[in-house]
Amino acid sequence: MTNRVRSLATRVTASLTTIQQPSSSTATVSNDEEMIVKDSILKRIESFTSHIHNFAVKSPIKHHFQDEDVSRPESPPSDVDADQEENISLANETKTNQYFTYDVKHAQLRVMVLGPGGVTIPEMDRLRHLIPDGTITVMCLTWNVASRSQNHLSKIEKLITSEQSADRADLICLCFQELPSINAYYHQETVKSLAKAVTDTHLIFCWVRKWSQMVIIFIRESLVAYTSTPEWQFISFSPIVKPVRTKGAIAVFFRIFQASVIFVTCHMTHGPVLNRICDYSKICDSLRFSALKKGGTLPCSGVKQADCVFWFGDLNFRLRSRERVDALDSQNKRHENINDSYFDQLLTDDELTLEKCKGNVFEGFSEAYINFPPTHKFILGTNDYVSDRIPSYTDRILYYAKESGRIRPVKYDCLWEENASDHKPVYGFFAMRVLEQRY
Repeated sequence: MTNRVRSLATRVTASLTTIQQPSSSTATVSNDEEMIVKDSILKRIESFTSHIHNFAVKSPIKHHFQDEDVSRPESPPSDVDADQEENISLANETKTNQYFTYDVKHAQLRVMVLGPGGVTIPEMDRLRHLIPDGTITVMCLTWNVASRSQNHLSKIEKLITSEQSADRADLICLCFQELPSINAYYHQETVKSLAKAVTDTHLIFCWVRKWSQMVIIFIRESLVAYTSTPEWQFISFSPIVKPVRTKGAIAVFFRIFQASVIFVTCHMTHGPVLNRICDYSKICDSLRFSALKKGGTLPCSGVKQADCVFWFGDLNFRLRSRERVDALDSQNKRHENINDSYFDQLLTDDELTLEKCKGNVFEGFSEAYINFPPTHKFILGTNDYVSDRIPSYTDRILYYAKESGRIRPVKYDCLWEENASDHKPVYGFFAMRVLEQRY
């Protein structure tokens, strides 16, 4: 017991013992004298209450379950035009539309244990039920739609909708390039259409459209309470942003359980390979998220500040020679019929592979093994390459993890049967560890 507590106890005891109990002789005490006694008792009680109050306020002892400030930092100022504000939506914001409703019932947890960034960590039993092995599944998909309408999304819907709902990826991130500029509501119709496909298991975590680019993230409903509010940033590769074939990157940052995650989706510049090297450098130098700042300093730059990074989109890296591609005749383009060594030979002419080996781009990033044909450029409505362009692996998915083995690729492929665009959709499934090994 501290000296302060002893002193308080002594004063209370002394105060109470001085109050005399009335004897039988006090029956004749006048009313005035009775009021004096009562007034004396009340003053001592007030004194006692004051001591208790001062002790509670000044005591250095803190309550174990004291409420914590879990307010999240605001996103840094962005270059979103006023007329584009309605094209940005977060699941954590209140919406009346059924496709944009944040279900808060999962946020009412019995135990409020907070991890980095104010992310809720559930009790151990709940944690083992949600993610038994400490990992979640992530799906990334990129598709340059070549200004085609949202009516061509049926194959994408089928891909993200597994017959067994438990087999769906926990996080689903879809990015699209070259949205039709004449359709100002393409993003809303697309979000609604894709949301219906997974509405029984997933919520819209966030979506962002910037001119002709768009990113949508769905999250399993049971996990949304264990994420932070997402931040996003758009980086243009040119001083003047064009509404058609916009070249730039949309990046989204958030935390889930004990992992910080960045999705970088982009449409890089065509032409000489130096253009794409400059685009990559600009993204790395420009990305800043307030939730990644350390010790009150300015937000850290660079994508590698996060634990896990997925970088995908129409990266526009090309094959330098057509000689090996010509071996793909119209009967053998289905990659099931091609030996894997053939794709290894193709990649020896791949700009991204070569520049990565030189350390000019994606240093520290990995890519799953490619065993599918080049995904660009096709004659619309067919699976035939155009004759005046070298078929190339323009659509790619790369990943980075601070800790080795934190991200494990499960599948990497293209939707060969989708021929509405001159690009094939490319998708990947990954296992991502979101809890520390000790858990």
